[in-house]
Amino acid sequence: MTKKKGIPPLAIVGVGCLVLVIVAAIAFTVLLKRGVDYVKDVAENPAKLAEFAVKGDPNLEFLSSDDAKKTITFRDKRSGKESTISWDKVMEGKITVETDGQTTTVDGQGGTAITKGPDGTSTVGLGGLEKLPKWFEMPEGLSNWKSSTHTEKANGQVSGFIIGQSARPMNELVTAFEESLAAAGFQRQSKSEISDRVVLFYDAREKKRSLHITILRQKGKIAVTIGYGQK
Repeated sequence: MTKKKGIPPLAIVGVGCLVLVIVAAIAFTVLLKRGVDYVKDVAENPAKLAEFAVKGDPNLEFLSSDDAKKTITFRDKRSGKESTISWDKVMEGKITVETDGQTTTVDGQGGTAITKGPDGTSTVGLGGLEKLPKWFEMPEGLSNWKSSTHTEKANGQVSGFIIGQSARPMNELVTAFEESLAAAGFQRQSKSEISDRVVLFYDAREKKRSLHITILRQKGKIAVTIGYGQK
């Protein structure tokens, strides 16, 4: 496995999950300050809750926080790397993280968080097909896309997933996917059917593309998850 530099997009790595926890802590205390007047010290200084999150992780060492600059700095004990989170623009939905001179920016607006860093760009948010690669023709009858992630790395790799629904019968929808993928040059690597679930795995090796599709009957509806990747 290739060792990554800096802090990759939040959606793909463990340290990103930690940053996400700290960001959530900061956001929570900002909302607390807006809504009610208690726990005054924390509400007026979101970094204190973020500091608590860092100190609660045995793999991290709290170094400092600056109330005026609205920053918190900590060290990852495993790698020895220091990171500084800046939240001076958190009210605008923006937070930056700097590690080893490389900066990752999190911009969360309109229900979507966009993370840009040295490894590429990651988008996590509400539904929409605009980021789904046009590798095959989507079967008819799919709608209500609820959530998605999309990552484009600096080396050209692409990955993500999207979740939607369909009113079509399950067997009919599975056949529609199989025909569409075959027409687009994908080869089926596996197909599993378990109870009310069908899982398809297809790839196009010459183009280094892969698709993982789960079709699930749930509460009278058909839920569809499409995972995709290109190396």
